[in-house]
Amino acid sequence: MICGDSNETLTEPTRFRRRGFRIIPDYSKDGKGGEEYIKNFKRLVDFFEKQAKKPIPICFKSEQEKDTPSASETSNHQSMTTFDSMIRAIIPLRKSKRDNFEWLEMCVDRDFHPRSSYRIAFHWLVASAIKVDAQVQMLQRRCIQYGLRLVPTPQLSLHSNMFLNPFQRPECIYVESNDKARIAELSLIDRFGFVDDGKPVVFARDVLGFNVKLKTQEQLHRRSTIQKKAAAQQYIHLSGTIFVRLLPDTRGGTAFVILQNRIYISSSDELQSIANNLFDDLKTFLHELNKSQQGENK
Repeated sequence: MICGDSNETLTEPTRFRRRGFRIIPDYSKDGKGGEEYIKNFKRLVDFFEKQAKKPIPICFKSEQEKDTPSASETSNHQSMTTFDSMIRAIIPLRKSKRDNFEWLEMCVDRDFHPRSSYRIAFHWLVASAIKVDAQVQMLQRRCIQYGLRLVPTPQLSLHSNMFLNPFQRPECIYVESNDKARIAELSLIDRFGFVDDGKPVVFARDVLGFNVKLKTQEQLHRRSTIQKKAAAQQYIHLSGTIFVRLLPDTRGGTAFVILQNRIYISSSDELQSIANNLFDDLKTFLHELNKSQQGENK
């Protein structure tokens, strides 16, 4: 695998370096500019295929193929997203036979939807920092050239356990009513400007810190153990500054886990201000929903 055996791949349990990105849709809700956005993205796919030297079979979905999101449907196993489920291709970084053998693995989503974010990741074991950085800069230049918004994102945003970074604590607001949780989820898109970011796999053991008993329907058998898991709906803001993950609880409510994209906003005071204001507005809105539910119960 280190020497570039094409039959091998970097699986999730492997310890390797990685960098992740999202392409975030950037056109109006009425659909204007959608065709241009898809056309520009197809140009990027052509670039991927030239880099990988093989076809990249990405499935292009129309807007009609995606229904309005629902918190009650987040356990659908077919929509679970992990790095292992992405299209993977080896990108050789060796320019001549005299150079050291270096390569990285490019991972991209299998499906492209014009209203959802699109994930791209680079994984590597035997590649120098300067060559990896050159590959990243090439991707950034292509996205700028094609009019696509590329945002760096942390690995944490796809991981089941969101407590891995000791310096980045996710905030959690629990919405007690299923009906109010549904209103809040729809408001993320219609009011606050979030877009679908897929459904990462979440294991029940990783949400204990949020005081949530996760609704699980699927089970993973590994080394004679059974680990309960579910697909948790996730959203990313159009600014790329905040993620929101929904954790449906067996008690009927939903935990809204809010995570700032620190890898993106840390170098910009303007982006930090956008993230802070957005978090304050979202927190106020969710608390008001809970208060309204308490008033209805009385």
